Amino acid sequence: MDYEDKPILRFVHGDRLDWYLSSVWQKFPLFSPVNLAELIQAVECYMSSLKYEFQIKYNLAVENLFEI
Repeated sequence: MDYEDKPILRFVHGDRLDWYLSSVWQKFPLFSPVNLAELIQAVECYMSSLKYEFQIKYNLAVENLFEI
């Protein structure tokens, strides 16, 4: 399968506060929207977990990766 021209994770704005998600890796199409509050909560949870993992495994603060 050719993934070059497609985003790994795509967010498409739906009605009002809903978003639709798709991925080049998905096994089946998703037709149910995700509410903005749920999306924010999931991203915050993921980022928190990622920050913890970087700190534990690599002794690296994620905030330092984005310093200008």
